[in-house]
Amino acid sequence: MWVTTPFVELAHRVAHLIAFSFHTCMFAAKRKKDTAIWTSVPQLKQYLERKCDGSHPHLPWGRTASGFATAEECAYNDNLLCAAWAGAIADFAATHNFVPLPGTVDQLQPQFSGTSYLNKAILGCLPRGWLSKKHH
Repeated sequence: MWVTTPFVELAHRVAHLIAFSFHTCMFAAKRKKDTAIWTSVPQLKQYLERKCDGSHPHLPWGRTASGFATAEECAYNDNLLCAAWAGAIADFAATHNFVPLPGTVDQLQPQFSGTSYLNKAILGCLPRGWLSKKHH
C-alpha cells in the first residue's frame, strides 16, 4: 500500500505527514501486534507511540479454541487505546483553538435559543422518517 501511486501522491500533498507504530499490548491487548499510523496530528504520535517493554506475557498467534487469534484482537482493549486517542485529539483541538460543541440546549448561544431552533434540534435527534410514519 505504501508504494502505490495514490498513497505516494497523498503523502506528498499532506503537510507534516507523520508515520509511527505502536504495540497493542501496551494498551492491554493480550497479544503483541504492531499497528502503523499515518497522520498529520502530532499529538497522536505523542500519545500512542509505545513499543512493548517486555514487562508482560503475550498470548500466541494462530488458531485458538474459538477460531483464529486475530479475531480475538480486533476489539479495543480496556478503553486504554480509546482514552489515549481521545486525549491526543483533545490536545490537538486545544492547540488549534477549536470550540467544543455545547453539551446541553441551555449552553447554546442566545440567538439560537428560540422555540423554532429547539424544535428542530429535538426533531433532529429522532430517527429519519419517524414523523412520516405513524407517529404524527
